This record gives sequence, C-alpha cells and structure tokens, in this order.
Amino acid sequence: KDYDIYKKFIYNLGSVIYNSNGYQINKLGLSLRTKKFYEDTYITLFEFESMAKTGDLLLFQTMECVSDCQRLFTRDQYDHIACVILRNGIIEIFESTYNDNCSLLEWRRFKFNLYNLVFKKISLRRLNIEEEDPDLLNEIQERIEQKSEDFITKVDKKDYVMSIPKMIFTSKPDKYEIKGEWDKADGFCCSALNAAFYVYNGIMKLEKSVHCVRPGDFEQDKNRLTILPGYSFGPEKIIEFSDDFLRRTNYYK
Repeated sequence: KDYDIYKKFIYNLGSVIYNSNGYQINKLGLSLRTKKFYEDTYITLFEFESMAKTGDLLLFQTMECVSDCQRLFTRDQYDHIACVILRNGIIEIFESTYNDNCSLLEWRRFKFNLYNLVFKKISLRRLNIEEEDPDLLNEIQERIEQKSEDFITKVDKKDYVMSIPKMIFTSKPDKYEIKGEWDKADGFCCSALNAAFYVYNGIMKLEKSVHCVRPGDFEQDKNRLTILPGYSFGPEKIIEFSDDFLRRTNYYK
C-alpha cells in the first residue's frame, strides 16, 4: 500500500511539472536552440532583465547576407555589439547603427518591436568588478554609471562611421583618443563606440585606435583586448526569448 501511495504521488508530481508553464517554456527554448546547444550557456529573458547592469556587453549575430559575409571575412561569431545602460531600473542599450547613429534604445521597445527576430542569437557578457567589499563594489558601480552618463552626453547622436582600412591595418590612437576628448570624434561604428566607452570608464586599455576594434574582438575566446586589473567580462550567455514569445501569444491567459 505504501508503495502504491508513493507511486501515485510521483505520477501526480510528474504530471504537474510536465504541464507547468516553466516546463513548457523550457521545451520551447530547447526547440529554438542550435544543434549543438550543449556547447553553449543559455539564460532566460527574465534572468537577463533581473541581472542586467550598466557596463554589461551584448553581442549580436545578425540574420542578413551582408552580416554573414562580414563574419566570414573576419572569422568572428558576432557582427554587432552594444552596451547595457541601467537608468532608474529601466534597461537601455547604447549602440551605433547605420540608421540611428550613436543612440540609446529602451530594451522594452527592442522587445515590443520584435527586433530580436533580426538576430540569430544575442549573447550577454557580464562586466565583473573584482572587489569583495560590498561598499567598495557599490561605489565602483556608481562611478561607472556616472561616467557612462558623461560619455553618452559627449557622443550621443554622433554619426555612424566605420573605417575599413583601420579595421584591417591597426593604427595608433588619435590625439583626441589619448586625451579622452571623445566629443571631437566624427563618429563611431558599434565596436569603436563600445571600445571608447570602456576606455573612458577605465575598464579597457587604449592600445590602438578604437576604430580598429571589431565586434569579434569582444568574444570570450578571442582575448584581443586588454582589460585593466580589477575588471573582467564573464562568459557568453545566449539570451532565450521563448518566455516573451509565450506571453505575446497569450499563453498565460
């Protein structure tokens, strides 16, 4: 009798788990993953939005022929990057695009317009501050947030400018880069903007012109950039939008 009770309990528990929202979301997420999904690390959209902070890095793999050619030529996984900005609990991404130049985009607008469908994958690399003292950690993060606002003010709405020669042939930093006078720049492509952002925040060393930096330089396996002591970027984690998809299709109603 005891065996039958436990057997029935396990059966009912399994039925509840199988029919739960969480299980169904996970099944959809698995169906959207790549063939070798076990080689990558995934996080849900909810997890990303819960942990996102100013300074985190987003890497994008675009679904279009030009971007495919770009990645083939550079031998990189990603062709676009953006920096996370957190303002009063609202997530924004700071990026440079051909259509909108250097600008901020609210994450909720990104989701509402289904911009994620333009990309094969979007990955997060967390900015890690290597400090154990909670007070000092908060102080450093607050300083990054303040300097980020200053940087955005200097370069907001600047043109989208990509220098192919500089990306192919490494060049030394310009005078305005060395002096940190980013408001004197004509413009930035996405990777140059992010490189300048991290240099301005004292997170990355300026060893070459930021216009020589490519999106793939920020990949976890490339190690092409020098991150200063006290900081590091976490591993790439692919963001799954399956939960957002279910909400849009009224799954929860």
